Amino acid sequence: MTKEDLTIKLKKVITGHTVIREVVLREPVANDILPMGFPYSWQPTAYGGMLFIENNAAIQYYAERLVVEPYDKIALFSQMGLEDTLVLRAKILGFFLEAGTKSETTENSSTSSSSTFGGAPQMSAA
Repeated sequence: MTKEDLTIKLKKVITGHTVIREVVLREPVANDILPMGFPYSWQPTAYGGMLFIENNAAIQYYAERLVVEPYDKIALFSQMGLEDTLVLRAKILGFFLEAGTKSETTENSSTSSSSTFGGAPQMSAA
């Protein structure tokens, strides 16, 4: 486990070969991100706003790759309850959204660019 790892305490204990009380996620790296891309996208709406759309297949891909503990992933994913699953999804999305926000803050302090890495898109007036 590294300091970048994220621990999620489960609301519902899972029993498999061992008792699972928590899940540890590692931060995604290039070898995770490049084949799959982002676990969400932003789509423009007819009203000029942007709609956040989750990519369920990408979230599942990241869940399978980023869980470092427990080792019994079959028991984890077959028994994890709704509330714990929603927390896991949120943490996976959070890796990308938080990195995008940090990237935008750094970018905006050095340039006036409105490009977006992974956070909310910047809308510019035409």
